[in-house]
Amino acid sequence: SCYWVLASGSLVEFWKIREISEQERCVPQLVEHSLRQQLTRYEDHRIQYQVIEEPLSRKALIEKIKASPGPRLVIMNTVQSAAVIANDLVQSYGGETEIPGACEHVMHLSTALTAEDREATVEAIKKRLKPDCEDDCDTDWTLVATSCVEAGVDFSFHTGFREISSLLSLLQAAGRIGRNGEYNDSRIWSFTMQDDKQLTSNRSTVDSEKILQRFFQRKMPISPQLCTRAIVAELSSGTGKEQALLKEEQKRNYAEVGARFKVIDSETVIVIVDEDLKQRIRYGQCDWRELQRKGIPVRLDHVKKLALPKLIKNEKEVDCIYNWNLRYDSFLGIMSGVLDEAASRNGNLFC
Repeated sequence: SCYWVLASGSLVEFWKIREISEQERCVPQLVEHSLRQQLTRYEDHRIQYQVIEEPLSRKALIEKIKASPGPRLVIMNTVQSAAVIANDLVQSYGGETEIPGACEHVMHLSTALTAEDREATVEAIKKRLKPDCEDDCDTDWTLVATSCVEAGVDFSFHTGFREISSLLSLLQAAGRIGRNGEYNDSRIWSFTMQDDKQLTSNRSTVDSEKILQRFFQRKMPISPQLCTRAIVAELSSGTGKEQALLKEEQKRNYAEVGARFKVIDSETVIVIVDEDLKQRIRYGQCDWRELQRKGIPVRLDHVKKLALPKLIKNEKEVDCIYNWNLRYDSFLGIMSGVLDEAASRNGNLFC
């Protein structure tokens, strides 16, 4: 006896996709046709989608960012790439200022920060973006982030930059640019990066990146109406693993499905940066809520490369809690320590 409301700025009409739904279903529209047309026209004028066709060097990206109207949002595909670009931006302005945890012109937000520090950063961003802010001239600054800002945050920047990922991610990112129609020239630029040993790629988005690039090459208008088509293209470019899993599920072989199906195809563990918390963990004086707020999830293979010691030992490495013994700050989070380590190893980064 439940009603489901399907609503999103990047809504996929999955009930029309043969690979997902055995028969096409009719899902009624909640908004009348004339209003939908009016909203579509508004959305077409709210933001312009632009693409930079040639891969950019880090220097060229920084120059493009700084030359664009602010405040600006830059979204990178990985935690490491976001930290590297944020650090490059800081250096381009001559280094850090006295603003705690940030640079006057640069802010950074990713899961390299603890939940506590992310919350503090989000509040600082909201304060700088407020239309009634006392300092109306506070526009020459950039937030460098990962996809963690694409949903659940009420941000509205003047200009956006999104490293090419998927159509759905681009549309979600566009919802943080000129969100309330307060700018008449809002743009979001899609771009790719040149090969660089300090930047990393997201293996899970390779297929969706190619599909979005194909849309741009064909000069197709970027809009929510493309979402279903993008997902159909992703399904057709799959490896066949999905069909094998569906067959196992139909046979009720749930143990096999559970073992082979991964939303995030890597093992992650918790690292702790707070010294007081580390000590209390050793004596069993910490609960799961505090771990969620002060712990940081890191891929197990990265933990091994960094040779981080264990705080709590367990037979299974993935169930251990690890001691972050590298540098941590409230600007780049654990990536500040990773960048230090990279500098000492001639630029070979780990995460």
